[in-house]
Amino acid sequence: MGTILGIFVFFMLAQSDDEHRQEGARIVSNAHELLLRICTLVGCVCAFRYTSRLVDAHGCDNTFLDDFLLFASLPMFYVYCGFGVMAAAFTPMSSVVVGTLVLYAVSFFEMPLQTTFIMDGLRRGADARLARRKPGRGIIMFVLIANLCVWLVLTFEVKTQLQVVETAFYGYTTWTIISKLCVPLTIFYRFHSAVCLWDIWDHAYKEHPL
Repeated sequence: MGTILGIFVFFMLAQSDDEHRQEGARIVSNAHELLLRICTLVGCVCAFRYTSRLVDAHGCDNTFLDDFLLFASLPMFYVYCGFGVMAAAFTPMSSVVVGTLVLYAVSFFEMPLQTTFIMDGLRRGADARLARRKPGRGIIMFVLIANLCVWLVLTFEVKTQLQVVETAFYGYTTWTIISKLCVPLTIFYRFHSAVCLWDIWDHAYKEHPL
């Protein structure tokens, strides 16, 4: 509900010709995405605390494709994040610049942490006791929903024209090219992460023969 409301407010402000409203759209968008990424980051840490109690499901040989698809998105994300941090670092400080830097900084740690958690979770199973208790299963569903929310934000909030820090530093055309090359893989990463988290939620808590 918060994600839908945030997207609605973003569009209401972004479609205005008033500069103050467009700045408000940038602040709302950065704050919204930052909150979702913090939720995902904290959720992964908490979930890993519980899933580490699950047993190592030896013989899981069907995770190569999932691992490859997760890692394939990371290089383009780091390219996008690196260019964004460079633009913000060489721009005079303001609330928008600080928000942009914090968002990139949190994202820099959140995505590899989530990737590590998913790779570990896909290789977990449960004994009879853990299959009954299902430790951390609800938190995994929370992280799954948070990823879908980030996917919605990245898919529907077309923000290139509002990323004034990046466009002012690189130019509109250059930053548009960088965004079009990198953002689609980041969107794909969120959707694929949600699918992998569903697999963990569904399969990791079934009793696995040791």
